[in-house]
Amino acid sequence: MPNQDRAVSVYPIAVRELSVSRIVDVTPALRRVTLTGEQLGAFTDDEGRAWPAFTSTGFDDDFRLIFPYPGETEPVLPILRDGGIKLPEGRRPVWRVYTVRRHDPVAGELDVEFVRHGVGIATTWAYRATPGDRVHVAGPAASLALPATAERLLVAGDDTALPAVSRLLETAPADLRADVFIEVAETAHRVPLGEHPGVEVTWLVRDGAGPGTSTQLAECLRTVTEGPGWDAAATAGWLAGEQSVVRDLRRLLVAAGVDRRRIDFTGYWRLGEVVTLESDPRVTDEERNAEAFETFHEQAELLPPLAIRVAANLGLGELVAGGTRDPKSLAERACADPRALEKLLRYLVAIKILDRDEQGGYTLTDTGFYLTEDHVLDVVRRDGVGARREQGFLGLEQAVRTGRESFAAVTGRDYPSLRGDEEFARRLLDNTAQFADYIAAPVADSATLEGVDHLVVHADAAVSAAAAVVARRPGTRVTIVAGPSDADWTRSELLRTVPDDGARSRVEVVVQTIAEPVPAADAILFGKVLGQYPDPEAVHILRRAGECLAPGGRILLLEDVLDEQDLDEHEAEDDLLALVLHGSGRRTAGELSAVVADAGLRTVTTETVGWGDTLRSLQPVAL
Repeated sequence: MPNQDRAVSVYPIAVRELSVSRIVDVTPALRRVTLTGEQLGAFTDDEGRAWPAFTSTGFDDDFRLIFPYPGETEPVLPILRDGGIKLPEGRRPVWRVYTVRRHDPVAGELDVEFVRHGVGIATTWAYRATPGDRVHVAGPAASLALPATAERLLVAGDDTALPAVSRLLETAPADLRADVFIEVAETAHRVPLGEHPGVEVTWLVRDGAGPGTSTQLAECLRTVTEGPGWDAAATAGWLAGEQSVVRDLRRLLVAAGVDRRRIDFTGYWRLGEVVTLESDPRVTDEERNAEAFETFHEQAELLPPLAIRVAANLGLGELVAGGTRDPKSLAERACADPRALEKLLRYLVAIKILDRDEQGGYTLTDTGFYLTEDHVLDVVRRDGVGARREQGFLGLEQAVRTGRESFAAVTGRDYPSLRGDEEFARRLLDNTAQFADYIAAPVADSATLEGVDHLVVHADAAVSAAAAVVARRPGTRVTIVAGPSDADWTRSELLRTVPDDGARSRVEVVVQTIAEPVPAADAILFGKVLGQYPDPEAVHILRRAGECLAPGGRILLLEDVLDEQDLDEHEAEDDLLALVLHGSGRRTAGELSAVVADAGLRTVTTETVGWGDTLRSLQPVAL
């Protein structure tokens, strides 16, 4: 989950073919591989598509190394589409995510570092690589700047975090204030780090303990957060390493008062057994090692998702992760009948959400750990925003038969009524804001906004859009149109997000409906909202907006559309969700064009922004 205090730069995702030029063992357990190739620069691929040069400006930028399946010479590559990627049908690409250790565009070099522990296809490749070997890479998809408002950065990670931490301390400004805790296997694995007057680095050595088994990082963070001078409000966190360790560290910081929106946490690897090839025990068998989240997703048959939702509502994920593991204690803390809970626990073991330990207690599997993730709990827990929206699927048959929304029939209230509840609206907008910068930043950078003095924004992500625009365009003022239920959250988020350095004075919040006019706008941006309205209402909204434009003004339309020739499951799911909630749905490009034409507008330009979104510039036909 991204730290919302870090400015985002988004890049189109290209697949580049590079080769190994140099190999250096930095420590006995850390190998640096330098990649080079013409495609690090701007290039045109075999299909005639032009791609910009490789770009990486953030200390923790990541990209994907793509490998052939064992025994093969050519990799399965992802499908590139409009700056984003899709997975091909059938066999998926074999890739691993690594940090950009160093990028030198002048020398045309890219460094990536590999920690030697355990078994993995990428590490094995690195320790068998020789100069001249080919490898494909994809990304980075984005770069994040340092936290903008935090006075102090708290950094904690194991050996696998060393590349990012090294780059951080090499590239950070001299006035950086940070406490850095790095855990390594032995003293010989320490590396020189950039020095700053306000940065204190603490090295922790496992001394024989296996990676992912030490509690030293947690002990250090607990000492900091319970010590004198601790100021949670002034602190941002950056955590990386073994997946379950990182989750525990994040929970520790949240419990200590750090805003969860200012904590970056990344599980670079998972502790556990992997299946290797019988012919080569240093290489993982990609055909037999299922990804944990794919396993979780595939369990969306009838009983598994119901059992998972019950487990989420009982809080079993957090209880087990927090150390409550025997059945009796779980029943007491979950307020459940012990005999009945035991039946549920046995079933969760059967579907690989839980395991049993030697003492008869329960532990979370890699898949089960998703029951501790906020974005998953939002969908599977009864009170989650996603879960409450998806109740509409229970009325899918009625919606398909009638062509109208079915949410009210199964919940007792229509979705606009639920959306008008301030608490629900706050949580929905919080969820949207977590990832909004990844589209807001590319839109703000778009040439379509050149010459716009007054921009009106209709979007759940309106604050992120306004913040990005006023930061990048000093001459532009922004009016956010917020419904009554969104007003307080919008004003509060505006104060938190937009600095009071003159930029905030260029943002105004107007409380009204989407169909009410805001006069004299140079541009009106609709950010993924028209899909909530059936065609007649969408036409009315666009027509009214066109009447409010200043002379020469334009409407900017950012809207998801369906490509019926290249449709994936999640897009089709979103289409059905819009049907049961609103009686509308995602439109095809042709259907959206018809709505635009019926509103008396014409498309002047289209531009791909971010990872495949289309920004349409519209003007009244009379112009």
